[in-house]
Amino acid sequence: MAYSSAPRYLHACAIAALAAIIFAAAATRANAGSPPLRVILTPALMPDVVAQALPIDFSAAAAGAPAVKLVAAVWCGAAASGGADAIGVVFPNDAPAAPAPPLASADCSQPLDAVAKRALAAAATPWLEAVRVHALWRPWRLRLNLADSAGAARAGASAPDLLGLPIVHEYPTSNLHFLTGPGANAAFDVAVGFRDRAVDLVAFPSRQIADPSPYLADSETAAMLAAAPAAANVIAAATYPFINQILRLYGAAFPIPIPIQGVNQTMTASDLAVSGGDRTMTASGKLEWQSIAYDAAVRCAGDDLAVSQITIDAPAASGCAQDDLLERMRCQGSALAMNGSAGALANALTNYYGGQPLHVSTRDRPLAFSFGGSDYLATFDALKAGSTGDVLSEDGRARIRRVAPP
Repeated sequence: MAYSSAPRYLHACAIAALAAIIFAAAATRANAGSPPLRVILTPALMPDVVAQALPIDFSAAAAGAPAVKLVAAVWCGAAASGGADAIGVVFPNDAPAAPAPPLASADCSQPLDAVAKRALAAAATPWLEAVRVHALWRPWRLRLNLADSAGAARAGASAPDLLGLPIVHEYPTSNLHFLTGPGANAAFDVAVGFRDRAVDLVAFPSRQIADPSPYLADSETAAMLAAAPAAANVIAAATYPFINQILRLYGAAFPIPIPIQGVNQTMTASDLAVSGGDRTMTASGKLEWQSIAYDAAVRCAGDDLAVSQITIDAPAASGCAQDDLLERMRCQGSALAMNGSAGALANALTNYYGGQPLHVSTRDRPLAFSFGGSDYLATFDALKAGSTGDVLSEDGRARIRRVAPP
């Protein structure tokens, strides 16, 4: 995991956001009903999401039905009747997927036959269909079906009638395994909601929630979208208990450079746990330096969770009960010196990191995950962090790339 491109590294505090972006990461309203993890794909990211999902095999299972694939699509967003729509172009399966005809958001309101004729002029296939793809989520499956279509064909060819055929593509969204390494066995159920052109993903440990609809119907998504920076295309929010479960699951240790001139050593942070409230967050754990384990805490506050204070406590003195007065004084003096050095180091760290906001980005280590039988890589660059109640959130820019099979 790599951090902000700024020369200073806010490792101890930034690790607290790790779980919030582990799935592929605005201050948010938090209460007892907050889900463990919420990820919102904003309208700015949806073209990338749709493009990376293509092509999609839309062949019908019925005997003699045409074998077709969705090769281009533009996301239109939530439909008045429920679910969401996209306008796409379907090719015969034996035609090359490229070049795919370009589509734009204006096509969402255009007649399908006009879209089909324009697409055919830009394609190298004897026929194609412009289609309206309807997405509908019900626990626990995301279903895509063709709601409408219009064909266009070159001389001597004809486009088949796709309507009425059982052309459906489904993605299971329960018992999903997103994590790797120690978390590979952790399973999650994901609910999918649509709000305008945004997509709301809410994750729960498998089999804990039977009806997730209240989490998709509340005002949390709208509030998070309104508070996000204009440059953000992903918003992620996770409860502190969930983040701590992930941190304990991985039990990782993180190197932290010592920001003192002439010192090239690093400390090691481990046993991390996070807690927080409105506009405040604290990451605490062990900080090891020169074989001594200190208790440390990083307190962050404000709209972007900037570091306000770092405390480091030396281990309690022990073994200073020698009968020899000089030995006892030497032991006590050593303990005092250790406390003094811990205080000095805490002040140095506070002065160095103070005022820096909490941010964590994947940089050159993309997150790998699988969905719908395909593998993807996602990168995330953080822009803004927030804490409200028991929820830590992070807004940023994500990029998703489909990994071609070997």
